[in-house]
Amino acid sequence: MVEAKVCVVIPAKNSARYLAATLSSLKDQSLKPCLIVVVDDGSSDNTAEVAERCGAKVIRLPDVGYYATGTPHIAKVINTGLRECLKFNPDFVMIAGSDDVFPRSYVEVMVREFIRDDKLVMVSGYVAGEAWKAKVPRGGGRVIRTSYIKKAGLYPLNYGWESYLVFKAWSLGFKTKVVPVPFISQRPASRNPIKFYFLGKGMRALGYTLPYALSRFMLTLISSGRANAVQIIRGYFTETPRFDIASYVKALQAATLAVYLLKPTFLIKTLCRRLMLHL
Repeated sequence: MVEAKVCVVIPAKNSARYLAATLSSLKDQSLKPCLIVVVDDGSSDNTAEVAERCGAKVIRLPDVGYYATGTPHIAKVINTGLRECLKFNPDFVMIAGSDDVFPRSYVEVMVREFIRDDKLVMVSGYVAGEAWKAKVPRGGGRVIRTSYIKKAGLYPLNYGWESYLVFKAWSLGFKTKVVPVPFISQRPASRNPIKFYFLGKGMRALGYTLPYALSRFMLTLISSGRANAVQIIRGYFTETPRFDIASYVKALQAATLAVYLLKPTFLIKTLCRRLMLHL
């Protein structure tokens, strides 16, 4: 049996319908979290009451009054929970979506990955039925080594904040990983066009090169339609403060592009694979 101290942060807003199942799946883990913090982001339903009834610690925040998904406000919400968790000096912190349902061995499997590789600082499973990349952990279901949080800091309050900690880890010589363990999301991902605009702004902040932005445009055009694809490009060309890793991301993408240009068959296979994932 693996022994480790794990705390969980759940940002939640109007999630009363889903939250009980999420919390039940976490409380039933083979490696049980020592603390579950639900940060209620100004819900108008009984999200906080459901969380308390299920034994979670609840932190209530006021409603900001606007669509916050994909914005730095969500980073602020998660950071509120992370600060509470860090008081307990855990080995690892997990960030869960308020509608995610995890298999019983999820936390234990993730922790075992850390034990196998001390350079690994972030892991996740993947949502059943969704596309995933081997080195890019999801935001929900993400488990982070506490020592890395202390080194890199909490989530930055800028667009692209969720990807920042992944690129930052790579820039510091650490590893991140997606473990092939599926979990369930009880509701489909939002397709609000403004979310795609925020995605474009995040790409700009992270230092994405134009070829990468255009490839994301094409994939979104195929999978989500013209309106959402246009929002990505609109966001990308909106002035946004750059992260300290922007130059690293540009160099990383330039090196990847060079490989594609030198091996055009590899590029074609990669594009076909990504297109299949998004169809």
